[in-house]
Amino acid sequence: IIQGGIQMLGKLIKHEIKMTSRTFLPIYALALLLAPIERISVHALNTGIVKELESPWKTVAATVFFFISLAYALSMMAAGFASLFLIINRFYKSMTTNEGYLTHTLPVKTSELIWSKAITAIFWTIISFIVIAIAALILTFNAEGWKELFPMLMEMYSDFMNTYSATINVPLVILEVLLAALINGLFFIFTIYASIAIGQLFSKHKVAWAIVAYFLIDVAIQLITGITAIPVAESISIGGVTDLINFATNQFIPYSLVFTAILTAVFYFVSWYIFKNKLNLE
Repeated sequence: IIQGGIQMLGKLIKHEIKMTSRTFLPIYALALLLAPIERISVHALNTGIVKELESPWKTVAATVFFFISLAYALSMMAAGFASLFLIINRFYKSMTTNEGYLTHTLPVKTSELIWSKAITAIFWTIISFIVIAIAALILTFNAEGWKELFPMLMEMYSDFMNTYSATINVPLVILEVLLAALINGLFFIFTIYASIAIGQLFSKHKVAWAIVAYFLIDVAIQLITGITAIPVAESISIGGVTDLINFATNQFIPYSLVFTAILTAVFYFVSWYIFKNKLNLE
């Protein structure tokens, strides 16, 4: 049963990635294509090549470079917000609109539907981060800079290890940061899914009710976080960078991970329960 469920989940994820790649891949390709072009335009502006041109070519060149910079900035924004758009729009359309009639008649479990969309969203979020980082590095570094990038990173890591390895559990810090990124990503996704699930309980204005649900959930979380954080804040005694990192590693991050994981599980259960037992496609 477990193996069959994993296989079905894999097929659903493959289908989701295939469907969403039609949107994502052109955005990523455009961002990576425009990065070196933007670098050339910035170089031309910084070296004064444009100023040496005579009118009207100076105006034409400045206008072209402006639109290149604008296109590059918009492509970077699109790459950054693409995964957010997927999390919201793809889930909403496939689960609560007319597409939902087809989605919910598939011979798969509700949990598999939800997890396939969540895992796909995380996948594209990671890819978006990588694409944005590469595009930014292309704009920032020249050929010599690329050669020096890896040695520079290794030197920074070596300096950090030499300074703090004796007093800080570095592998634990890295592990906790990775776990925090994963759990917080799932927390954000399932908060949105729960809000959409609550919104679809209403026959009219489902989007508006989903926004209201998200707002109320966010307010409730802020209140709970504020109340539970008071005892932790009162116990803080930090004397330097080492104390700060040890406090974060041994107290703050573990507390935050457990707290966020519990909320993530709650919002997943809310999403699963409503779509399984209270589905309203009217």
